[in-house]
Amino acid sequence: MISYAKKTIIGFLVLSLLGSIYWGVIIYKYDLEVGTENIFAINDSQSDVSENYSDHLFDLSFESGSDNLDWSLTRVILSKDNNEFQCTTGGLISSTENSDKIKSSLAADGLTFNVEIDADSDDFVYLDVGRMEQSTESNHTLKFSKTDIFLGKDVLGLFTDEIPFNTLKYSDINTQNYSENSDERLDWYDYNFSVHRIEAKERVYVIDDGSTKYKLQFLSYYDADDKQRQISLIVSWIDGEPFQALNDPEKIQPSQCILIDTDQNESRWNSNETIYVKENDFQICASSCELLVQIYYQGIRVDGNEKILVN
Repeated sequence: MISYAKKTIIGFLVLSLLGSIYWGVIIYKYDLEVGTENIFAINDSQSDVSENYSDHLFDLSFESGSDNLDWSLTRVILSKDNNEFQCTTGGLISSTENSDKIKSSLAADGLTFNVEIDADSDDFVYLDVGRMEQSTESNHTLKFSKTDIFLGKDVLGLFTDEIPFNTLKYSDINTQNYSENSDERLDWYDYNFSVHRIEAKERVYVIDDGSTKYKLQFLSYYDADDKQRQISLIVSWIDGEPFQALNDPEKIQPSQCILIDTDQNESRWNSNETIYVKENDFQICASSCELLVQIYYQGIRVDGNEKILVN
């Protein structure tokens, strides 16, 4: 007969195995929630490339998936002969800000900055939101260290958990009082004990630096390789003086290709919608050429047939 001790050990091993399986299932399901499960397709049935600078190149659609992708969280990049061309709905792109700790670039809407902060340090990383660049302790809008995020001195903030980033207008919050300041860190995340992960709240902040008001949302504590303390956020103008970075000719330039959104709701790419991709006063293909098409959503590459021969 099996002794009581052996039964206990066997029971413990079985429970451990079941626990490992359960943990693996949870992690797998968690991974499925990142980015989108949509799969994109490319069609060149209407293309007619020439030596003009405004040719129709191809169409984009989804062959499967039901997610509607916000343009503020999307990037569309074409590649040809080791050259990259970023496509937007707004006709503007930014020169990527690549400092030691901060990376920023315009999303496909041509209005929203996607920002990545390397906060893996006890020392704070400082961001000047208006200029969209790394700053200093004496002149910053936000500062980051690990999970800690603080507003800068004399910067005020408020938040809403009710209105999505893309649809939030200043009129929605102009009667609210500013409850956030530099005294306490922002309450921007929850801790998921089941998978031991930092998860950004679906919360939109409005911050006022004294001249301009911005809306921003924190997206993730992890980068595309799942490295922690890599905070990503989106930022857009909402009221006040113009967004300095969007009016800086050293940072902003016309996009080489443009996305024609046929839906009146131009804040997102609907799952059943076709997007037309055209040259934007820039010659990408003067004759038949092969293009690599890469689409990113929330920083994660979207699956699809990425190569197309444009005729």
